[in-house]
Amino acid sequence: MNTIIITITLLLYFHTSVLTQWQQDIRLTNATGSCGGFQGKFAVSGNALHVVFDDSRTGNFEIYHKSSFDRGLTWIQETRLTVNPYRSEHPTVAVSGETVHVVWQYYEESEPFGNVEIYYIRSTNSGATWEQKVRLTNDPASAGGAFVAVNDSIVFVAWTEFRHGPPEIYFKRSVDGGVNWSPDIRLTNDPGPSYEPVMAVRGSVIHISWYDSRDGNLEIYYKRSYDNGLTWGADKRITNDPWESANNSITVGDSLDVHLCWADDRNGIKVYYKRSIDDGLTWGNEFPVSDLPGTSYRPHIVSSGLNLHAVWMNLLGGNDEIYYKKSTDKGITWGENVRLTNDISASWLPSVRVTDSVVHVVWIDSRDGNLELYYKRNPTGNPIGITEISSEIPERYSLSQNYPNPFNPVTGIKFELPNSGFVDLTIFDLLGRKVETLVNEELKAGSYNAEWNASNYTSGVYFYRFEADGFHDTKKMMLVK
Repeated sequence: MNTIIITITLLLYFHTSVLTQWQQDIRLTNATGSCGGFQGKFAVSGNALHVVFDDSRTGNFEIYHKSSFDRGLTWIQETRLTVNPYRSEHPTVAVSGETVHVVWQYYEESEPFGNVEIYYIRSTNSGATWEQKVRLTNDPASAGGAFVAVNDSIVFVAWTEFRHGPPEIYFKRSVDGGVNWSPDIRLTNDPGPSYEPVMAVRGSVIHISWYDSRDGNLEIYYKRSYDNGLTWGADKRITNDPWESANNSITVGDSLDVHLCWADDRNGIKVYYKRSIDDGLTWGNEFPVSDLPGTSYRPHIVSSGLNLHAVWMNLLGGNDEIYYKKSTDKGITWGENVRLTNDISASWLPSVRVTDSVVHVVWIDSRDGNLELYYKRNPTGNPIGITEISSEIPERYSLSQNYPNPFNPVTGIKFELPNSGFVDLTIFDLLGRKVETLVNEELKAGSYNAEWNASNYTSGVYFYRFEADGFHDTKKMMLVK
C-alpha cells in the first residue's frame, strides 16, 4: 500500500514539474488598439528576442518592434516603425547578429481600394535605431503575405502578388544586408492561386513552401535554391489528398533535415507533419502531430539540434487556445500535447523560437478585451546538445579544440572532468560579449561533448571559455558561412 502511495505521489510530482516548467504568461503590449501578426513575427539572435506586430492604438494599423536582450526575462518598450496615412500590416522579422530586418505590406490608398505594396526597414544595432523604409515592390497589382529570411548579410524576401491575374509567389534578395535589392523573380507560374510563402535558410540553401490550388484544391508545395536564390529547382507537391492543406510552416535542422507542418482538413482540421533527411530532395510519410478534438490550425515549427518544437491553435468549445508539442529525435516521435493558454477569450497565431535551453512562445490574445501580444517561456524546454562520451575518470581537467573548425553552423567542444562539480562553458564574440551559454550545471566526472549550433550568428571569430573547480581555459574558433 505504501509503495502505491509513494508511486502515485512521485507521478503527481513529476507531472506537476513538467507543467510548471512553463512560466506564467507575460503581457507584452498594453494599449487601446488591437494587435495582429503573422507566423514570421518572432526571431532570435543569441540572447536577443525580436517581435514585430501591427497595432491600431493610433487609430490606424502601424508596425511596431519589441525586444528582449536577456532571453525574455525583461522586455524593452516597443518602437513604432511606421507613420503612414493608411494601413500597414502583417510584418515578419529576421535577424543576423545585431542587424534586424523587417518587411510588411502597406495599403497605398484607403481600403478597400488602392494598391498594396511590400516595404522593408532595418536596424543595424539590434533595434536601438532604424533606417529609412524601402519600398520593395512597385507594380499596379497588389502584393501581400511577405516573409523575410537571412543568411549572414544576404537578405531574402518572398511574397504573394496578383501581377499576372491569380496570385503567384515572387522573390527578391539583397546581397549587402538590405541596402540594394535585386529585381523581382517569379517563383510560381500556374493557373491556380498561390499563397503565404514561408522560408528556412541553411547556409546558401533556401527552402521555400507555400499552399497552392493548381490541382483543384489547396495543397502544400515546396522548392529550393542552392545558390542563395540565384536559381531555383522545380516545384514539388508535398501533400496529395482530396482535402485542403494550408497554413504551412518550415524549418531546417543542423544537417540535411527539413521539416514541414501544416493544417489539413482530411479528417477534421488537424496539424500534419513530414520531413526530409536529404535537404528536400525526397520526403517521408506525413502524420498528424495534433491528436486533439476540435480544429487545430496555424502551426509554427522550429528545429534545434535533435529537438523540434511545434505550436498551434486549437478551437474546441468555441474558444481558441495555444498548444505545444516537442520531439527529441528530429520528428520521429512526439511527446504529449501541452496546453499553454487557458482563459475565457481566444488566443491566436502562436510563434515559437529557442535560445540555448529556453523555449519561447508569443501569440495574440483577447483576454483584456482587445487583442494584445503575450509571451511565455520554458527555461529548460530545449535540452542542450551535451552528451557524455565516456564515464571513465580522466586524470586531469582538459578542454579540446572544437571540431570541425572552421565550421558551419554546428561544431563540437570536448572537455574532461576528473571530479564531479559545477561546469560553465560559454561562447563569446570577438568583442568579448557573451553570446551563448552551452553548459551551466553540475556534471559528474567523465568526458563530454557539447554542440554549438551557430545558425543564428554571423561569420567570424568566436571564443569559448571553460571553467570547473578552479580550472579555466579559453580557445578560439571560426564560423564561416
